[in-house]
Amino acid sequence: MDESCSNIVNAIKEFHKSLEAYLPALEQEVNRIIENKSTDTKEIEYLLDTLSPFMHGIGDSLYLKLIEYYKTIDAEAAKFYLEEYNKLLEEEEK
Repeated sequence: MDESCSNIVNAIKEFHKSLEAYLPALEQEVNRIIENKSTDTKEIEYLLDTLSPFMHGIGDSLYLKLIEYYKTIDAEAAKFYLEEYNKLLEEEEK
């Protein structure tokens, strides 16, 4: 691997590490929404949008957990977020 590729790989790894620092707070938010049985679709969608950068292996479970909950409130909207997740997976497999 040449130096420029190595630099890119290292930058991505550092980016993932920095994102991981936010996961505990995001996990608390997901759990709070579910435990309080929140039906605030704007709040749920905002959190799903916030979690979207974490969908590269480090936040998948939180994203999917919130989608599963969201299905009980707005199945059609949850379907959109699940489709976005599946598109990302398909792109990563290419």
